[in-house]
Amino acid sequence: MATLDLTAIVRDVIDAFNAKDLDKLASCAYPDAKTLNVPYDVKLGFREDAEMWIRAFPDATCELTSLIGQGDCVIAEFTGRGTHTGLLKGPTGDLAPTGRKVEVPCVQVFKLRSGKITESRMYFDAATLLSQLGLRAPAQGREAAAPPPVH
Repeated sequence: MATLDLTAIVRDVIDAFNAKDLDKLASCAYPDAKTLNVPYDVKLGFREDAEMWIRAFPDATCELTSLIGQGDCVIAEFTGRGTHTGLLKGPTGDLAPTGRKVEVPCVQVFKLRSGKITESRMYFDAATLLSQLGLRAPAQGREAAAPPPVH
C-alpha cells in the first residue's frame, strides 16, 4: 500500500496560490476546511482565506523555505510577498489599497485526513505587516522601549 506524501499536497497548495489557481488550491482541501488567521483570531473557509489575500495582493507569492511533515500534520514556513493594490479585509474593517510592497515571514500549520486538508492555522507578525502597509509605526526594540536610567 502506497503512503500519501502529505508534504506534496501542501506544496501543491502553495504552487496553486502562486499561480492564482483557486480551483486547484480548493481541490486540495475538504469543502468545509477552515483557516484560522492566528494574529487576528479570524477563521475563514480555506479557499475564502486565499481569495482574500489574492484580492488584496494580486501579485502575491509565497516563497517556501521549509516544509515538515509529521503524521497528519504539515508545517510550511514561507515568505509572503506582494503589493497591496486591492481591498484587504481586516478584523476591524477593510483596509483600502496602499500601493505598498510587503514581505512577511509566515508559518502555516496544515492538518490533513485521507489526502485532503481539514484545517490550517496561519501565523505571521501582524505588526510587521501593518508597518509595511504604513498603518502602524515600526516596532521598536526592547532597549528603545525601556525608560531612561535614574541617576
